[in-house]
Amino acid sequence: MKKRVVSLLMATAISASLLAACGGNSAGSSAATGETGGDAAAAGGTEGAIINIYSWNDEFRARLEAIYPEVESTSADGTVTTLKDGTEIHWIINPNQDGVYQQKLDEALLNQASAAADDKVDIFLSETDYVFKYTDADADVAMPLTDLGIDPDTDLADQYAFTRTTASDQNGVQRGSTWQCCPGLLVYRRDIAKDVFGTDDPAAVGEKVKDWDTLKATAEELKAKGYYTFASYADTFRLYGNSISEPWVSAGETTVKVDQQVMNWINDSKEWLDAGYFDKTVKGQWNDDWNKSMSSSSKVFAFLLPAWGIDFTLNPN
Repeated sequence: MKKRVVSLLMATAISASLLAACGGNSAGSSAATGETGGDAAAAGGTEGAIINIYSWNDEFRARLEAIYPEVESTSADGTVTTLKDGTEIHWIINPNQDGVYQQKLDEALLNQASAAADDKVDIFLSETDYVFKYTDADADVAMPLTDLGIDPDTDLADQYAFTRTTASDQNGVQRGSTWQCCPGLLVYRRDIAKDVFGTDDPAAVGEKVKDWDTLKATAEELKAKGYYTFASYADTFRLYGNSISEPWVSAGETTVKVDQQVMNWINDSKEWLDAGYFDKTVKGQWNDDWNKSMSSSSKVFAFLLPAWGIDFTLNPN
């Protein structure tokens, strides 16, 4: 029964955060006793009555409860969702900061084989930064979606190829799916745009930021008026880092290779930092100084964010 509900949850909620159903094996273990990794009886165990979902916040829970028709109620503290058939979904939430979420998830997965039926991880969420760690076929942590009765070629045919590839192992077997895939965007301060450019029209501002050479000239305009283009050197890293041409460490090797795109980011960041286009007091991202640089009193013109960054990062700051 639990495997059926897990499958329904996956099929209902998958709509570049990724989620995966947990297989029977613990990381690094050859045991196969997890009830969601196949036939529970054949594995010598019984299915539990609780579905454990690991995440780093309540975004997924809120969306699942909004669209899954079998939800009956949720506890006041948000840790338990009860379905109409009495099944309980337990939400195990740990913060992403400082790797805490991965640490707690890894600990649970290492104990997966020996854990009691109601304590096993059933579904867990991952970000694209580290999802391959869990979809790797050799790790055998996330189970193939076909084992849950979900055929990616038909059931997920309308998903972007990027998200399907990201959730697949090295053999092309899809072991997870996505409930969120957001385009990247540049969010700018309209009042600063009016002050410097005389307009805040998106088309006009778009011309001011359309490529690096143009943006550098725009950065000079902003600087002349006392503004920073971006808060930190870290704001631009993904534009370089996401287009590297080879892995940091190739299969079968032990040498770390620094891609030219990373070197370009380092060199360009130093140039922009020395030129005053970044705020030198802001060190990195996702910290207090970076958050404060989004306030109305800040001198920072723009931020490079995924679309979810507007609701969950920009608005609160």
